[in-house]
Amino acid sequence: MPNIMSVDNVSVLAPAKASETEEPVSPQPLFNIALALLIGAMIGIGFAFVREYLDRSIKEEEDIENGLGLSVLGTISFISDQARGQPEEVIELEDVTRPEASKQKTS
Repeated sequence: MPNIMSVDNVSVLAPAKASETEEPVSPQPLFNIALALLIGAMIGIGFAFVREYLDRSIKEEEDIENGLGLSVLGTISFISDQARGQPEEVIELEDVTRPEASKQKTS
């Protein structure tokens, strides 16, 4: 080896020994895929729990009553046009031929 590298301070500490089995030590694709899926699932579930734990938004009436100590006098529900059975209508303000558009522009 010193002849190849032209360095005289290189020495062989222990000769390499071939193993009896001819199987590669690494990579192990099935093990690596299973381990990656397991770790990914654990990180995803952990992130979901942390996000839910840190969520301080008000979602229900009980959140206001318990968290703030206030009583709820009333609620405003959201009812979409599709829930009422009416199709959503889009009014273009640039279309001057429609009477609805001219009402929207003037008011």
